[in-house]
Amino acid sequence: MTRLRTTWLACVAAGATLFGHIVAYLAEGRSLADGRHGYLMPSLDGTLAVVLLGFAILVARAVSAGRYRQAPIALPPPAPLWVRLALVQTTGFVGLERLEGHAFDLVGCAVEALTALVVVLVLALLLGMIERCAEVAGATYLRRCQTKRAGVWRIPAFAITPSFRLATHVGVRRFQRPPPNG
Repeated sequence: MTRLRTTWLACVAAGATLFGHIVAYLAEGRSLADGRHGYLMPSLDGTLAVVLLGFAILVARAVSAGRYRQAPIALPPPAPLWVRLALVQTTGFVGLERLEGHAFDLVGCAVEALTALVVVLVLALLLGMIERCAEVAGATYLRRCQTKRAGVWRIPAFAITPSFRLATHVGVRRFQRPPPNG
């Protein structure tokens, strides 16, 4: 799980670097309209997709943590995480500026450090919320499973239609709809 968490945090840092790059340009009043920034939006979309997938995996892990006796979701302490993310994002910003043919500036580096701080705070809040929700959902699920008739669910007789009865009796694979009219 550590490799997955490290990869996910690297994608978070990449997305935050791209976002900080855009914010730095907007703060300085520079334009992103030149051809050198054509990669920004597709890259931001890709990293956002990976970050959301990582969140889905973390939520699934948080929900199943109690059942499989796993450790809860854990991030490094906020201060060291912020320092690491700030270093990675600032280095990424400097690299992007060099690749674009621009000289980096201190405003962009400061924006990247602030972006890293915001990312760490948002991660801490979201993961704390995910853990609390997973604990409540897991406890509710276990309570429901421990009742007598939790596994038995029946459809009321008046709700069963003839086509449903036919499909369950014959089998769904063999059921064919009638040919279309016309």
